[in-house]
Amino acid sequence: EKRAVEELLESLDLEKSSYHMGLSRVFFRAGTLAKLEEQRDVQTRRNITLFQAACRGYLARQHFKKRKIQHLAIRCVQKNIKKNKGVKDWPWWKLFTTVRPLIEVQLTEEQIRGKDDEIQQLKSKLERVEKERNELRLSSDRLESRITELNSELTDERNTAESASQLLETETSERLRAEKDMRDLQAKYDVLMKKMDSMEMEVMEARLIRASELNGVDRKST
Repeated sequence: EKRAVEELLESLDLEKSSYHMGLSRVFFRAGTLAKLEEQRDVQTRRNITLFQAACRGYLARQHFKKRKIQHLAIRCVQKNIKKNKGVKDWPWWKLFTTVRPLIEVQLTEEQIRGKDDEIQQLKSKLERVEKERNELRLSSDRLESRITELNSELTDERNTAESASQLLETETSERLRAEKDMRDLQAKYDVLMKKMDSMEMEVMEARLIRASELNGVDRKST
């Protein structure tokens, strides 16, 4: 630490006769401390000026970026309005705006039917997975009961410990395998549930869009 203080004082361009290093303190001659405070004030003002300049530059760049985006958005809106004014009275454009909702309604109905079929398939697959999971749970419970019985037999029949231990290991491995299969089925079940919920939401949104479009077509026809 003392060496670091000496290097710091040397970097301040102070004469060695203007200070003296003690064991735990630094002693300055008269006027040296005031000179150091003046240098500190100058450096502080310089740092603050640089910081202010950096802040102003950043804010100016952000403002310019925002104005540029706004200018592009205004030009885009103006361009679209101009094009719309140019084509809104054309007969083919009126025909296109009248026929397009009908085409989209037809496509939406086909998509909804496809989604319904997929949902039915997912439901049947989900039922199969649920059935398999229940069967594995029952098998796991039976294996657990069997392991408990084997533990009791091991306590009563120590002479046959080796054969019972092998049987216990077999039952345990089967139980672990069954638990793993059950976890896999649970994961598949969760994935299918999420997929079915997502598809039901898509079907609901598609039906709402179709209903709104049909209402729009009816209002245009009236």
